[in-house]
Amino acid sequence: FSGTEFTRDYIVAGDVIGVTLTSLGADISATAGSYQIVASDAVGTWIENYDISYINGNLLVNSLPNATISQSTIKCLDDNASITFTGSNGAQGTSGVWYKFYYRIDDNPTELSITSVKGSSTASVSVPTSTIRSVLYTLVRVEDLNTGCSQTQTGTSNVTIGLCTSVMLNQCGSTISSLDAPLYCNGIPSATDYRFKVTKDGVDYF
Repeated sequence: FSGTEFTRDYIVAGDVIGVTLTSLGADISATAGSYQIVASDAVGTWIENYDISYINGNLLVNSLPNATISQSTIKCLDDNASITFTGSNGAQGTSGVWYKFYYRIDDNPTELSITSVKGSSTASVSVPTSTIRSVLYTLVRVEDLNTGCSQTQTGTSNVTIGLCTSVMLNQCGSTISSLDAPLYCNGIPSATDYRFKVTKDGVDYF
């Protein structure tokens, strides 16, 4: 506080020029919540001519938002692919939560952003899949648009786009005995490496 964030109820302007303002919410370690602002020790000209009483104010400390980015994934050429950002710990506005996510692609320093629909914690970015490549999305920060509070975040998601083949019919859709079990696919001319995706308990393994 600078000591000038107050109003006064008297006739002669300029006599009271400042007060001491304190609040537990002003401490850097304060958690989210509502705190009293306590005024005291008015200073100014002819201050002794006044019988001064103080009325406490209110300081609202908002939570800092958090965000995550979806897991890395592998996609085939011309598949549908997207990166999803998910916010949390945001304030409930009149239409619910509302987030803005900031991110970068590969080594490009340009910061991009996407905003969730009001009331939704998530927002998705489409990933072009027309060429064989690997593209890295880096989550930079998240902003709570209901409060204006923002916080730096970390997290990356790598989307690998390549040619796809099919698992041989005798294994397609089958349950394997372990993640180390041999897998077979129909070969692609000139391909030297293959990557398989196996799902276990809802988690994808490559």
